[in-house]
Amino acid sequence: MINVNTFSILLFFSLHMVVTTAGAEVIFSDSFESGDLLSTNADKFEWIPSGENDRISIVTQDPDDGPVSIFTSWEGRKYQVFSPKLPDGTPREYAAQDGKNSLRFKYQATGKGDDSAFVEQEFDMKKGYPEVWISYWIRVPMNYKRTGSGSNRNSNNKWMIFGMNSKSNLFNYKSTFVEVKDRPSTVPYSMSMQLQVSNRGTQFTPESQPYQGFVTPTDSGRWMQVIFHFKASSKNGARDGLVKMYRRWKGDANFEYITGYENIDCDISNESIAAGYNGWGAGYLMGYHNDEYAVETEWLIDDFVISTTPLLPNAPLPPSGINVVVK
Repeated sequence: MINVNTFSILLFFSLHMVVTTAGAEVIFSDSFESGDLLSTNADKFEWIPSGENDRISIVTQDPDDGPVSIFTSWEGRKYQVFSPKLPDGTPREYAAQDGKNSLRFKYQATGKGDDSAFVEQEFDMKKGYPEVWISYWIRVPMNYKRTGSGSNRNSNNKWMIFGMNSKSNLFNYKSTFVEVKDRPSTVPYSMSMQLQVSNRGTQFTPESQPYQGFVTPTDSGRWMQVIFHFKASSKNGARDGLVKMYRRWKGDANFEYITGYENIDCDISNESIAAGYNGWGAGYLMGYHNDEYAVETEWLIDDFVISTTPLLPNAPLPPSGINVVVK
């Protein structure tokens, strides 16, 4: 594992307190306590309905019924009680990071259908911002075990994509976007974490320095908070854009720098501006997994926040020598 610098935050200083006391300009947040995916803001932020049946749903751990789903984007509000165990016998647990509800991403076992590896929740901010911070909590599956060694070692599983256009035009090969990639790690059955920027949709940076062992099987069932910082170039060709990722485990006071770039091209293209997106504005959480899971596997996300000012003041610096500068 690479060495990282850490930034100490007082033990009582949760993200919620940072947001409410440090003056961060939060433009959208969703803890899923509404029990639906209809939360919005003044810009008309939208969780785009998914056509993936019940594989994306809002779930809760009911004191009487156990693990239940209370909402799917294709059926709306529907109370569905699940088996207390996953098909492989692992306990199914839907206790949220905060409150009662969280957003579930269910990946079916390999071979359980053509779309067994395809689960993503799209969102559109309906407006672009030159600089954006995104934070959310994510729970490692109860039975986490990554495939992808051997012949599939270079496959990647999407964790997030975020870019500078509407969701419907994000991949028009003219708009900048960032891919957050889960790749096989040097640690067995684990993932490494990397980023890659596509400037204006065609100029790809080398992938960022991988953080090996970002999630391992021993992390099964743990919650972590991830924070991303996205900054567009001040003008096209200025090479002063940046993308950075930080993480802390639940119960930890320290954030650590995971991976990223600074001094790179993150241009706001004319096509993005013409579409009404003067910067970062749409993307999706999770996504297609090239390396399918051997057994049914569920990720949970909670407390999703978007801000135009820092959600992590005095963020830890990256270790020397790991940033990529595109020339």
